[in-house]
Amino acid sequence: MDVQISSKIDLRDAEQRLHLIKAVLNSGLYAESALSHFRIGLEIFISDSGVKGPLIAYPPGILNLETGHNKSSGISIRELSDLAINLSLLKDCQNFCELLNGFSNSPQIMDTIFEVHIAAWCLGLESTIDLEFSPKCLVKQREKRPDFVFYTSEEVVYCECKNLHLESHKATKRFNKIFETYIEALNLYPIPNELRLDVRIDTPIRGDLKNQVQKVVLSALEAGRDKIFEVRKSDSFSYKIGLREESPPFSEYNMAQMQVTIGTTATKISWENAQFRLVFQDHKLIKSIGDTMSDAKNQLPKSALAVIFVQVFHSHSNIAKRACEVRLTDSAYEHIVAFGILGDGFQFHFREKSRQRIQKFFPI
Repeated sequence: MDVQISSKIDLRDAEQRLHLIKAVLNSGLYAESALSHFRIGLEIFISDSGVKGPLIAYPPGILNLETGHNKSSGISIRELSDLAINLSLLKDCQNFCELLNGFSNSPQIMDTIFEVHIAAWCLGLESTIDLEFSPKCLVKQREKRPDFVFYTSEEVVYCECKNLHLESHKATKRFNKIFETYIEALNLYPIPNELRLDVRIDTPIRGDLKNQVQKVVLSALEAGRDKIFEVRKSDSFSYKIGLREESPPFSEYNMAQMQVTIGTTATKISWENAQFRLVFQDHKLIKSIGDTMSDAKNQLPKSALAVIFVQVFHSHSNIAKRACEVRLTDSAYEHIVAFGILGDGFQFHFREKSRQRIQKFFPI
């Protein structure tokens, strides 16, 4: 459920802002105590954070934020409300102004929003006594400033937050273009409802993408009519058409998209309900994630416990999970006791030998 508005609202206009506050109050989504934090945090975000550009909320409930380089991102009014509440909860933490500085740098604004949510979650843990933003520490004799550190009665836990931005990676954009081309072809040549087409990208695509995709779709339809349910190859693709209830081929991949048939009842987004599934194993994407993890590791001291939180687009959750699991067995990451992944839900991965220490402050 989200907060909805019926007309455009300029949040920098105090009078118009009252309409947004009223919409949040009337939504019934928040307790009275949270609404008090919402009002305080909204003022912090608008007046104190240094966020640039116009702050216009559009019906039915999307706030547009400038993210630099003539780009923008939208967050829902519900997400804005959660952000404001968390800002209010964090305002008394040490070096809170360092957190707010992230909003004044437009390309980092979505990263800062992620950090706000993670810091508020850590502050709200039962064992947390205090939290400090941008603490000074030494890493290989150099001064570093991780995103934040929180303190319990027994532990000091340094945290670094990384938004992987894989949706803007060149490989992701190319993958999305191929997926859209398949959808266009499937709209022209529909697959029978009881079947599913699985396609894997094997090699870089040379030549006319549209023609190659259409060739796969037509060949798959012919195989479906003849009930030939086997993996075939065509140009840069491997493909198979088969019954929906059959397990899909091509288990090795780090990028995937599906077209799911939506009926009049709620439909689970899974391969059993998909008519089309495209997958790809991209090694440049894996390297990009590895580089980001390494950068986060190098911000964190080895003298205390350290945790890396990463945010990914939901379709990249599996690759992020694998990257974290590999690094939990890497001696270079010995001081990293856990990874938190926010993507397709929230996943927590931790170093098994540190379980007892982690359980004292994280709910695992």
